[in-house]
Amino acid sequence: MVFLVVVLTITATGLSARLSETMSREREALMLVSQLERAGGAEAVRVEEVTRLSAMSARVFERADADDTLWRWGFFEDRSAGAWASVQRPGAAPLVLSAASPGETPEMAETVVVRLVFGAGILAWLTFWAGLLVTQRATRRLQDSATQLVHAWTHDGQTGLLGRDRLLELVDTSEGRETGALISVALVDHNEQHDTLGPGYADSALEQLVERMQRAAPDEARIGRTATDVLTAWLPDHEADRSVAVARAMHDALHQPLNVEGFPLLPTVSIGVAARPRDGREARVLLARAGRASRSTEAATTGVAEYDASMEADQERGLWLRPLLRSAIEARRVTLSYQPKVDARTGHIVGVEALARWTDVDRGPIRPDHFIAVAEQSGQIHALTRQLLEQAVEQAARLKRLRAVCPIAVNVSALCMGEPALEHHLDRLLAQHQLHPSVLEIEITETAALARPAQTRDQLERLKRQGMRIAIDDFGTGQSSLAQLALLPVDDIKIDQAFIRPLRAD
Repeated sequence: MVFLVVVLTITATGLSARLSETMSREREALMLVSQLERAGGAEAVRVEEVTRLSAMSARVFERADADDTLWRWGFFEDRSAGAWASVQRPGAAPLVLSAASPGETPEMAETVVVRLVFGAGILAWLTFWAGLLVTQRATRRLQDSATQLVHAWTHDGQTGLLGRDRLLELVDTSEGRETGALISVALVDHNEQHDTLGPGYADSALEQLVERMQRAAPDEARIGRTATDVLTAWLPDHEADRSVAVARAMHDALHQPLNVEGFPLLPTVSIGVAARPRDGREARVLLARAGRASRSTEAATTGVAEYDASMEADQERGLWLRPLLRSAIEARRVTLSYQPKVDARTGHIVGVEALARWTDVDRGPIRPDHFIAVAEQSGQIHALTRQLLEQAVEQAARLKRLRAVCPIAVNVSALCMGEPALEHHLDRLLAQHQLHPSVLEIEITETAALARPAQTRDQLERLKRQGMRIAIDDFGTGQSSLAQLALLPVDDIKIDQAFIRPLRAD
C-alpha cells in the first residue's frame, strides 16, 4: 500500500511538473511576441548590454519563419530594473525591449496562476495520501488501544479469566435459559500463601489451579475470577445434579498437590453450587448463594455443597461468632469435657471421648456444631485442634500419674487431615509428656474419611503405626459402605445416633 502511494505520487508530480513547464514556456513566448509587436521600432542597444542581460535569470525561445529564418528571443528577470525582453533578429543587431513587471502583465499573471494551480494540485495530492496513511495508522492504534481497554475491563489481568462484572453480565444475558448453575470455588489458603510465601508463589499456585479448573470444566462453561480468592464457573443449561457432578470433578482436580518452584503445596478449596431456577434467576443472587454454600459447614467438610435456605441463618450466626471464637481460642476458653465409654458386657469404663465445650460470657453456652463450623469456615480450626489436642494429652498425663489406663478419643476435623503439621504436633506433645501414642484415639467422621480416601488412608496408617487407635465417627450419615471402610486402618466404628434411637423404642 505504501509503495503504491509513493509510485503514484512520484508519477503525478513528474507529469504535473512537465505540464506546468510546457504551459509556462508557451505563455511566456506568446507574451514576448506580443510585446515585440507593440514595440514597433525598438532602438538598438549595445551588444554588451545584451550580454549583461543574458547573464541574468533568463528563458530563451527559438522560432523559425516560413523562409527558415531563425528567431531567438528571451525574457530576463532583473530585480533592480524590472523585466526585460530581448530579441535577436537574423542579420541585425539585438533589440532590447523594456517590459512591465511580469507580475503586472496579464500574461505573467496567467503563468503564475497556472504554476500555483499545478503546485496546489501536487500539494493536495501529497497531502491526501499522507493524511490517509496517518489516519489509517492512527485509527489502527486507537482500535488496538480500545481493544486492550475493553479486555482489561472485562478480564482479570493476572489470570486472563473473565472479570466479575463480565461474568455476571453473561449470566444475566442468558436469563431466558430455563436451567444453569454457578459454581463458586473458594481458594481457602490463597491469601495465607500470599502472606506467608510471597506473591510470586501464590500467583504461580493460582495459575496452576486455573489451568486445572479449565480442564475439569465442560466446554460450554465460562470461568471468571470474582474475587481475589474466588474462581467462579457459569454452566448454562445444566441441571442441579449435573452441576454438582461437575463441581465434584473440579474439587478432585483442584485438591491435588502443587509443585511451586520446588515447594510442595496442598491447596484447600471449598466449592458451593447455586442452580437456576431453584436458587434464583438473577446473576448476583446466584453468585451470593453459591458463595454462601462454599462457606458452609458441608463444603468445609466434604469440599462441595449445594445452596440451602438454612445457610442464611448459618451465615448470619458466623458473622458474630467469628470474632468471639478468635478471642475464646486466644484466651483458651474452649475446654474439653469427657464422656465415658463403657463396655456393655462388663460395665467397665474402657475410655473417654473428649467433647469441645465453650461458654461465652455474654451469650452463654455455644453449640459445638455451631462454633466448630465457624472455626472450619474461618480457618481457625487448625489453632483450635492444636489447643484441644494439648488439653487431651495433658489430661492423659494426669491419668497416667493416677495409674489409670483410659485412652482419650479426640475428634479431628477433615480440614486438618492430610497435613504433616498435625503429626508433628502430636509427636511433640507425646514426647513432652512421655506418653505412648496408645493413650490417644483419633476420630474422624465417615464423610471426612472418604472425601480424600488416598491421603486420609496414608496419614491414618502412619498414626496407627505409631500406636494410636483410629475410629470412624457418625457412620451411616454418608453414602459409604463397610467395604469402603475396610480399606482404611480403622479400629472402631461409631454408628450414628439416628440408628441407635429407634432400637431403644423397639
